[in-house]
Amino acid sequence: MRSEPQAKSIVLGGTRGLGHAIAVELRTRGVLPIIIGRTVEKLRKDPAFIDAVLVAADLTNPQASALIRDAARTVPL
Repeated sequence: MRSEPQAKSIVLGGTRGLGHAIAVELRTRGVLPIIIGRTVEKLRKDPAFIDAVLVAADLTNPQASALIRDAARTVPL
């Protein structure tokens, strides 16, 4: 079981590539990542992100910022 996170961080494009690598590193440092990606379904099965906040959002959509803001506000620390 992981220890309680001491911080939270929004990671855009966290489902693959550099964004994914950043999310993994943050998690190892005790930061709770709020991962934003167009497709987050595969991350739901990834043990590294079992307790992460996953938000499916396309940043080209004007309403995406509201989804991200709401997700960040609901995560207590």
